[in-house]
Amino acid sequence: MEKIKAITAFLINLNLVDAGQIESYVDEPSIVPSGKVESEGKDNSVLLYRQSYTCTINVDKYPHSKHPAELLFAHVATWLLTHDKDRDEIAEPGIDVDVLDDSTANIEISIEFDEDVFGVEDPSGPIVLDGINYRLADPVVNYAETGEVTA
Repeated sequence: MEKIKAITAFLINLNLVDAGQIESYVDEPSIVPSGKVESEGKDNSVLLYRQSYTCTINVDKYPHSKHPAELLFAHVATWLLTHDKDRDEIAEPGIDVDVLDDSTANIEISIEFDEDVFGVEDPSGPIVLDGINYRLADPVVNYAETGEVTA
């Protein structure tokens, strides 16, 4: 569940709200076993399964008077355009905004993600499929380390 980790870290690093005001969790996780052998590069790998889940991100006390909610949504959209290119259609996040007062709001963002989980041949790997030992492949995640917003 690398995408939920990556987008949560991205939103925290924007510093639009205190990091303690952002939490994320997984709803409705599921896996679909595959076993499809991939021969990419030097290692023989296997697609162990595809996982699907809904990523829910809660941003409490978002300071909408200081940073418009549209700015937060624009960051989410651009993150998806940059880091979620493996789907046929762009994700359409669900948004729920509860305005608390003239300055703050609680915002909930829900995004459905699908991720492939690969195993790499490893004689001491803990996963055995068809008599071959595998370990989980290192996830490939692209993090935005810096960003700039202009108006």
